[in-house]
Amino acid sequence: MNSNPLTEFVVSYGDLIELGFPHLPTEKYRDLVLNHPGWRQYNTFKQGYNRYGLSLTSLDGGYSGVPDLESLSDYWRQTGKLYYDKDFKVRTPISYEIPEVNEICEFFGEHLCRSHFLRLDKGGFFPPHRDHDWDLPNDVFRIIVPFYNFHSLHMSWIFDGKVIELREGITYFMNTTKAHSLFSYVDNCTMLVLNVKAEHEMMKKLIRKMLIL
Repeated sequence: MNSNPLTEFVVSYGDLIELGFPHLPTEKYRDLVLNHPGWRQYNTFKQGYNRYGLSLTSLDGGYSGVPDLESLSDYWRQTGKLYYDKDFKVRTPISYEIPEVNEICEFFGEHLCRSHFLRLDKGGFFPPHRDHDWDLPNDVFRIIVPFYNFHSLHMSWIFDGKVIELREGITYFMNTTKAHSLFSYVDNCTMLVLNVKAEHEMMKKLIRKMLIL
């Protein structure tokens, strides 16, 4: 049996890793992102969670939010249509308008899958959950870039049973198959979330991007 490159990466290097991408100057792009007309409710099948998404990729490069901002498992159960993260490959205009975001997207290239800005307003939350494709081996990994209102005074992120603090503008690899939850105490708690296909060459490329080699 062939080894899984994502499993090897996590076992060798860890579940939460800072990456050496240029710092995203969040204040510079705050108004562009937070006031963008493309924001849509995140997962319309779960009302009251106060969560919103702004697509970086979608099926057609647009901002409809359906199905790219839905829970894909919920969407399948409700409509009978099954999609995977890898199906959302067409980049939206906002992904090109911020040079630092464009650089991250270009780095991952054809491996970039379903990606978006994610915003939680006051009281918004994700209950404890795991991100996965309902199968083994898991072949998609998650990149997180905190964007705005991500201080511990603004929100709490519990990852694998521990409260963690992530710095705004810094790019992280996170193994989100570990249980995690998130709660915002303020409006506009915003992050960039990228899904990336975990093929061998991509994982080798990611290793070279780790801040501490």
